[in-house]
Amino acid sequence: MQKNNLSSLDKCIILLSYVNDKNPSLFVKIIESIPKHHSQEILTRLKDERPIYDKEEVHQVLEEYNDLTVEKTMLFPNESFKDHLQKKLFDVDSEKPMPNHQKSAFLEAISIPSILKMVNQEPHYFIGLLCHMMTNEEFAQLLSQIPHEQAKNGLSYYTKMSISNLGFLSELTEFYIERIQKSDAKMNKTTASQTQDIAHILELIPDANKEAMKAIIPSDISWNIIEKNLLSVEDIQFYPAKDQQLILSSIRSSEELAKTLSIIPSHIRIKLMKECLTPRQFNIVSEEIELLKANPISEKDISVISNSFIKHMRNLQQQNIIMGVEQYKKVAH
Repeated sequence: MQKNNLSSLDKCIILLSYVNDKNPSLFVKIIESIPKHHSQEILTRLKDERPIYDKEEVHQVLEEYNDLTVEKTMLFPNESFKDHLQKKLFDVDSEKPMPNHQKSAFLEAISIPSILKMVNQEPHYFIGLLCHMMTNEEFAQLLSQIPHEQAKNGLSYYTKMSISNLGFLSELTEFYIERIQKSDAKMNKTTASQTQDIAHILELIPDANKEAMKAIIPSDISWNIIEKNLLSVEDIQFYPAKDQQLILSSIRSSEELAKTLSIIPSHIRIKLMKECLTPRQFNIVSEEIELLKANPISEKDISVISNSFIKHMRNLQQQNIIMGVEQYKKVAH
């Protein structure tokens, strides 16, 4: 479609005149529905100037309207894109012109899977728009990973689109890159949170070993990430001495403290007792542990004590009394 030099008001008058000719009652409804200052401007122009347009101009306006609302092959800013442009005005010199669009490595900023997610959320013409944004090699890669019918429609829309304002295209490309990146960041954040929750659940399963845990982990979740988020009684060794003291001192009963320490490997337990307990506490707990040796704790009770101690450390973490052990484990390894 050839570009015309008609103003927005001219186009509006042509379109409304066409509507009035076909359906006068609809024309009245439209006039009543638009802001008063706009409707007055239109009616005043029609009354005072009685503009006359040639057949070609009318045809172009009606074709443009069809492209916008029916075929949807012409682009115009939606609210989120307007917000993007408004932000740019505050972030950079408003007098600086829009850069000319040059197809660059689109896939350096966004992965194909991320684009495919966006393709399924956007209108059908989005694939055709991507052809304007991406290099030929990148677009070919995208087409190879979508259904044939979807690829066919995308190429069809590409042939119908004509984007003469390269500055606009450049800004639109930047807008979609930022939008997809924000969506990915949000998804990654959610996935990380869910993975952490799964680890916190698994660590409390009675008698569960790592092999048993692995057996119930979905294939799309990394066991390595789960393992990094798991907390065990032995992990107290990774905390700094101050946090170790807070963890042990918040266990009120000497009997409970002795039971908890008794299930921790001896090389870790002895170090903890020497560094975190007072001499009196050390003697009391040592006696309690000796008594426990005479009456060994059952496997079931060991599981209960272990879960209780893990919950205790997690509660202190949630109350921000201690930090999560993950960061200390990273340093230790």
